[in-house]
Amino acid sequence: MPQITIKVEPKDRTAVGWDVFCLSWKADFTKQTVHRLTWSTPSSGVFVATTGDLPSGVYGIHCAVVGVGRKVDVTVVGEPTVLQPVGSSWPMTVEVDGATSTRASDTWYFQSGV
Repeated sequence: MPQITIKVEPKDRTAVGWDVFCLSWKADFTKQTVHRLTWSTPSSGVFVATTGDLPSGVYGIHCAVVGVGRKVDVTVVGEPTVLQPVGSSWPMTVEVDGATSTRASDTWYFQSGV
C-alpha cells in the first residue's frame, strides 16, 4: 500500500490562493474519493503533502488557483507516468491569466503502485 507524496511550489512561495486534492474513483466511476493530505512544514516556500497508505490504482491530482497572476507547480514525487493529459510530464503548472480570469484549475491522472 503506497503513499503518494505531492510537492507544491507556488510562484509567490505562500500558502494563499491555491489548493491541491488527491482523488480516486470506485471501479464503476460512480463514487469519487478525496484522500486526506497531511502537509509538512513548508521549506523555502515549497509545500509537501503525503497521503495515507493507498491501494495501487489510478489517481487524480487536482490543483485550483485563485488570484490574478498566480502560478503553482505541482509534482507527484517519483514522477509516475501521466495517463491524462497524454504526453504530459511533471510538473503540472496551473497559472491564472490575469488579463482574462482570476481562477484556474487542472486535473492530471496517473497510475500508482505498479
